[in-house]
Formats: sequence, structure tokens, C-alpha cells
Amino acid sequence: MYEQTGRYYAFFGPHATITPKEHKFLAYWTKGKRCALDFGAGLCGSALLLAGLGLEVYAFEPSPLLAALAMDRLNRESDLARSITLLEGPPEALAEPIQADFILMRSVLMLLSSDKRETALEAVWRNSAPGARLVIDVRTSTLPWAEQGIAHEERHLGRTLYRRDTRYTREADGSTRVHWTVEGERLGRQFHLGQEDFTVQADTAGGLTELLANNGFELEQMFAAYDIDRSYVEGDSMLVAVARRKPR
Repeated sequence: MYEQTGRYYAFFGPHATITPKEHKFLAYWTKGKRCALDFGAGLCGSALLLAGLGLEVYAFEPSPLLAALAMDRLNRESDLARSITLLEGPPEALAEPIQADFILMRSVLMLLSSDKRETALEAVWRNSAPGARLVIDVRTSTLPWAEQGIAHEERHLGRTLYRRDTRYTREADGSTRVHWTVEGERLGRQFHLGQEDFTVQADTAGGLTELLANNGFELEQMFAAYDIDRSYVEGDSMLVAVARRKPR
């Protein structure tokens, strides 16, 4: 994804900020850790939080478009932001001698097919230290996005009006199909800018536990959000797993 609409990723969002509960959650699970790998870092919001917690941070972003946006954003920010090491390229080629003891995969696994999930988890295992802690999230079949049907967003920049229309469709397996269309209008002329299709996979607690175990990680705890006080229960739309890297 993001090949056609990636350059508008920051323009239309995401607008979400790190909440106090999310900060507390990550502060708790990074306690005693020294080096973090933020795998699928996007615009590096979480990477910046991890750096603020005192960790040396490596932010890996496989999308060239998002990596370019992240580099520009980090360079324009504080010395703390510029302390983050940005890593680019395909997951298969990620082989840095960093031995991270904390790994974050936030809003990443939900977008990957089965084979790409194994590739990503193999890259994480390869670039982490023995006993490293992994925090990873997925979505379940109760994710409410599909109930919205269609969402419409508009942004102005000078005389140009940019529009992004999002269509959500529930698939038979419980996953959510997302279709983005980005268009513009300027001085009475309308034009098409890009479109993108992707699927938000629907996972279960048992399936995620098995996936982690098959790829070198042992589940420690499971939550319904990045909230230390919200343990996962059946029916929650989100799963946040905390796992530990196992030896092979």
C-alpha cells in the first residue's frame, strides 16, 4: 500500500496523538530496555515517544514515500528527533547489527498477508537480542470501521481543494476491505490524484498466539488496547500482545 496515495498520508492524517494511557503502557514495557526497533514506523510518532523514554531508537519504514516524509519530519524537529536512526528498504534486507531488546510493531501486522507476516517477523527476530520484548497489535472481526460505509475528508492548500473518499467493506472472513480515492479541485478544474486498496486482516487471540510461537516469540500478556488496565476479552476489536523472543 501507499504506492499511489502515500504522499497524502501525512496531509490527511493520521491526527491521533499519543495518549497518556499509551505513554504509560509503553513506558511500562520498555522499563530496563536500552535499544528499540520501531518496525513499520510510519511518520515516527511512536519512535519519538520511545526516544523520549531514553531508548536508542531505530525506526524501520519499508515504504519509500513514507520514509521520505519521516526523514523530513525528523530533521525539522528537535535534537531528540534527530537522534532516531531511520532504516529503509524491504524487510528481507533488514540486517543491522543493532540487537534491539524492545520491538514495536504498531498497526503493521493487520495490513500484511500471511507470507509477508512471516517475512516481517523473521526480520524482527533477526534484528533483536535474545529475550527481547515485542509489542505488536492486530484487529479482530469486530473492528467497527466497516460499519461506517463511506468516509469523506477535505483539506485546502492555497487554491487547491484535496478530497479523500474512503469506502469500507466487510469481507466474508471478517476482515475489512479499504478503498481510498484522492482527488483535487483547483480553479474550477477537477482531477484524479490516486487510489489505493488494502485489507485490514481480522485476527483472533489464538491465531496471534500461534503465529508468534511459530516465528520465534512466546506470548506474555494480551491487552485490548495500548492500556495497561485493559486486558483482552472476547469481542474486543483490537489485540495488543506482549511477547518475548525465544531461542531457536
